[in-house]
Amino acid sequence: MGEKRILAALDASGQGEAIFETALQLAQQQQAKLLLFHCLPLDNQDLSAGSYSDIYGQNLVNFSRALQAQLEQQLEATRQWLTAYGDRAQQAGVTTDWDWKVGDPGRRIHERARHWSADLIVVGRRGLTGLTELLMGSVSNYVVHHATCSVLVVQGEQAALGENAKILVALDRSEQSEAVFMQALAIARQNQARLMLFHCLPVEERLDYFGEIYSEEFIQNSQALKARIADQRDIDQEWLTQYSQRAADVGVAAEWDLKIGGAGYTIREYARHWEASLVVIGRRGHSGLKELILGSASNHVLHHAPCSVLIAQAAAPASV
Repeated sequence: MGEKRILAALDASGQGEAIFETALQLAQQQQAKLLLFHCLPLDNQDLSAGSYSDIYGQNLVNFSRALQAQLEQQLEATRQWLTAYGDRAQQAGVTTDWDWKVGDPGRRIHERARHWSADLIVVGRRGLTGLTELLMGSVSNYVVHHATCSVLVVQGEQAALGENAKILVALDRSEQSEAVFMQALAIARQNQARLMLFHCLPVEERLDYFGEIYSEEFIQNSQALKARIADQRDIDQEWLTQYSQRAADVGVAAEWDLKIGGAGYTIREYARHWEASLVVIGRRGHSGLKELILGSASNHVLHHAPCSVLIAQAAAPASV
């Protein structure tokens, strides 16, 4: 994967430790610099200390003083646990710094990563999905859709990689496939993990031949469509075999599989049945309402996969 600068977006939730351990492991493997970053969201402040009803009176003064005192107390606690994490990383031989900001976490993480020229952001996720996430907001969702580097979204309270790790690599025919494969291959080598090179043939993309609305019965009964899919399957099998051989050439255990259906759902279900530790996937580039309406395989996998997800940035450097 070749990361040289890894930003770990830590919070005080139960995921903080998993995010740190994942980022630390990758930093050790990549000999990368590590930046431990925390954003204290303003909406966490207790606004009951005063009232805006008397905005020019003593209430506002008292409110401001109470808010400032609370903020300083929280910042001191933040400094203490960031320092503790930093000491652990330094003891593990990783060059580490830490920083904090106050404001909107998603925006602050994105800005800090951009200014620091991060190659990878490691962040957790709250578990919101679909319209709820769009309306309420999500730190991981904002970071994924705005970052200019790869983003590893840690699911749950366990580190993303461990013993006997299983990495599902979602490949397609886009330009991103090579970057996705190379990043997954590097991680697999460093963790002695198994690779599953997986491709989904999205049936809907092959129906323009008929130029009409279709039904399941129509698909099953259409000999022309079956022939086209069979031809494409042969081509894709050869393509996946080549990727598998490249992995074997550098000592990584790899197998491949091919399915037909909606890409996001199929990848997610395959990850669940195969008990994947990590899914590596690229993304189209849609964001916000456009992505919600049009759909995105990476977005679906990110919010529904049973494991951590690495959204690979095509422009990210990769070497093995």
